Amino acid sequence: MKIDLKAILTKELFDWIEEHPKRNQLIESIQGEIFQSVVHFREWNDSNYNGNEDWLQFAIRNEEAWRNGSDQMDQYKSR
Repeated sequence: MKIDLKAILTKELFDWIEEHPKRNQLIESIQGEIFQSVVHFREWNDSNYNGNEDWLQFAIRNEEAWRNGSDQMDQYKSR
């Protein structure tokens, strides 16, 4: 998951990261932490999640169901 750090960080912090000798590792680490935070937030706020299965599989399945549902809605709208 790519996260646009420039959009969410202050200019000073983003510039500091850009100039850091281990820039790529730092960016990967920050993006990973943000992704994990999003996953945990969604996990805790999704009442259908039972806590036993892998969250990513659960989220992907829900995303596929949502896309299938929205595809059907698009078909109805085009009629």
